[in-house]
Amino acid sequence: MSSLGNAALRPGLIILDMSNDDWAEISYNKDDVIGNILQLAQSDFFHLCIESKKSVPKLKALSKGPKLVDALQKINGLQHVSKKMESAVQDSSLLETLQKSGITHVCICGISTDTSVLNTAKDLVANGFHIFVVMDATASKEGTTAHETGLQAISSQLGADVVVSVDDLLGDDEDAAAATQLNEESQRKDTTISPEAPKKPLSEMTDAERAEEMRRRDAEKLAARKKKFDAARFAHIEKANAKAQEQEEVFKKRIEEKRIPGAKYTPTSTATPVDTGKKVQPPCDKRKGWKLIYKKKEPPVVSIEPSKPLPPLAGKNERPDNVRQAVTPGWAAVDKKNERPHTYVHSSNLNCKGLAHSAPSPVNPTGQKFIPHDEPSYKKVGYGASGGSKPQMDGVSVLSKISGLQGNDPAKKLQGPRSMAMAKVKESKSESFDAQGNLIRTITRHITDPDGKKRTETEIIEIPKKN
Repeated sequence: MSSLGNAALRPGLIILDMSNDDWAEISYNKDDVIGNILQLAQSDFFHLCIESKKSVPKLKALSKGPKLVDALQKINGLQHVSKKMESAVQDSSLLETLQKSGITHVCICGISTDTSVLNTAKDLVANGFHIFVVMDATASKEGTTAHETGLQAISSQLGADVVVSVDDLLGDDEDAAAATQLNEESQRKDTTISPEAPKKPLSEMTDAERAEEMRRRDAEKLAARKKKFDAARFAHIEKANAKAQEQEEVFKKRIEEKRIPGAKYTPTSTATPVDTGKKVQPPCDKRKGWKLIYKKKEPPVVSIEPSKPLPPLAGKNERPDNVRQAVTPGWAAVDKKNERPHTYVHSSNLNCKGLAHSAPSPVNPTGQKFIPHDEPSYKKVGYGASGGSKPQMDGVSVLSKISGLQGNDPAKKLQGPRSMAMAKVKESKSESFDAQGNLIRTITRHITDPDGKKRTETEIIEIPKKN
């Protein structure tokens, strides 16, 4: 926005949607908002005050809801402009009213911050006006969150210096004196360009000249306030940059102290080091991983000692892999003298008698054949025995038991086929139509009697045609 330190600039005030119906939907800071709007409207700062509200049908306009709130009805010289859209600029006479009055800077207040105030501000900027949105003289029907969201949208889209407060606009006596001094200095610098007539004291001015002079001073006060805001904003940026530079210097200093590779190393001791012929490793951080970095920086160690000759092949305790070894007799531990031929017969062949045994049977030291002292177990226990140690004859008890069981086996009774209690019937059906259209159904039954005789029965059923 351009500077307001010029008497030709004329500020105006727009109050949006402050009807009883819309005001009833506000649930926070109602007294502060209505008081700030009244303070702005009653000050001599603005050349024009416009109240813009939604257009309603004629019958509804007679009720109290669409009318201006009671606290703002006592404002003198307030002009009313109806609007049909969210923006007070679209489809209304607001632009024409502002241009006729010569308004260049517009201050916006009222409701709602996130809808009507935002859209009106954007349209006024698009039409060449310089605007301010008074944050403590606006509110939103959706609550404080929507109000803050609307102010953030205005700041991001139209500029951070657009959103101001009532104190920023009206200021105090010190700001007014500073604005007057600033205006006098600027006028002294520009006397060669645009000389002005000497100012009259307020006591010698007419009412119209006195009012114009007061509005001019208010404009200068607003310009001084804006300049103060800009200086504070740039000072904050410079302070942030200085803080970042200071942090960077501290970081560089810490890097040098911790001996990170690539940083400049400054020894802490001033004593002259003694050359002992050994490589001295500078002190480094004991954290894990730094030693690996220092090892990478060191050059590889080259040994200058003469290499020893390799031992001869015979002196090694191993045989080389690429030399063929001689095969000694008997290396496979096989007795070639007593070896027997192996019969290559598959185990599934009935003529296979198994492998030939090459090892002799065990013998005792006297040269006699080894005979076990214990009798085999199958001679001790017979069929049905309890496992006692009394010897029995081979197969006597088993054969006698089998013959006894076979002799006492009862003879089986052979019987013929079971007789049937009822005849067995198999039935088949067939249907056909005669020349008159009657249905003829033929049923054939094949019957087997209980005594085994077979016979056939045929049944014919005539079903007349339906008329």
